[in-house]
Amino acid sequence: MRVSKVALIAVVLILVFTASTAMASWKFNMTVDGTNYTRIGESGASTGSASLVSGSKAGVFVYDPSVSPTGFLSVDSINALTEGQSRTWTVLVWAGSTYSQPISLGWRFPSASYAIPAKIGNTPYTLKVKVVNDPTGEHVGWSKVIPTDLGTSYVYDLKWNNLTNIKYDQTATTDLAPATNGKAVKLEVSWAPTASNVPEPGSILALATGLIGLAGGIIRRKK
Repeated sequence: MRVSKVALIAVVLILVFTASTAMASWKFNMTVDGTNYTRIGESGASTGSASLVSGSKAGVFVYDPSVSPTGFLSVDSINALTEGQSRTWTVLVWAGSTYSQPISLGWRFPSASYAIPAKIGNTPYTLKVKVVNDPTGEHVGWSKVIPTDLGTSYVYDLKWNNLTNIKYDQTATTDLAPATNGKAVKLEVSWAPTASNVPEPGSILALATGLIGLAGGIIRRKK
């Protein structure tokens, strides 16, 4: 009987642990005008970019100096989160000195199989895009929760018409000015538990304890 009890407790702990792990890998592409793009997610490898766009184009890049020597990334992937964890990316958008048309920023999932999961374990999760600095003044404080059914075609939710304050004289494609001179729109993309559903610190432990107690009660009744 002791062996059966130990085995039952082990199964309960495995189930609780499994429920707390990430459910699926996902990818989220962001593009300016359907040409240059950057990607974040939980699938693939991070890719640094030693060469930025030319002065005649607009740019969008994840910025993380801890991952790439230049700080700019075409792709930034992370290990799958476990329940309760979160991650935030910094994304910069700017215009080259000779870029003349408005900038439209859009996003999509590259395929249906890479859509964001609604939950990790039992916790609802939210992918959110927020403008934290906008030198143009056009979208100060803007934010949006990305729906899980976004789809695989680009949806353009942001457009900048006045590019004066996010243009710079780019002297080389390795110029890091967008990250240092303030002439870029700065966005935060966060992947985190939905605000009203952040689990209590001891919730998983309490669940495991309760299930183990229930299992013990069932075993005692069978004796």
